[in-house]
Amino acid sequence: MRVAVATAILVLAPRAALACPVCGLVGVEDNATAYVNMSIMLMALPLGMILGVVIWLYRSVRRAEAGARIPSPGRSTSS
Repeated sequence: MRVAVATAILVLAPRAALACPVCGLVGVEDNATAYVNMSIMLMALPLGMILGVVIWLYRSVRRAEAGARIPSPGRSTSS
């Protein structure tokens, strides 16, 4: 019985293992455009995240430097 169930699963699995059920409803040309657009997005997403971290670090350093230049109210600035 187990062998029959395993065989049935293996025979029927390729039909169920389509990349996307929605992609089968659209023509081949539209699929190519979708794959190219998603590839571009998947390449741009990590680069955008890295750029965001770099900008955040840059602004944090600028704020810290600006805060270090302002003298404290209780201290005298003349020597």
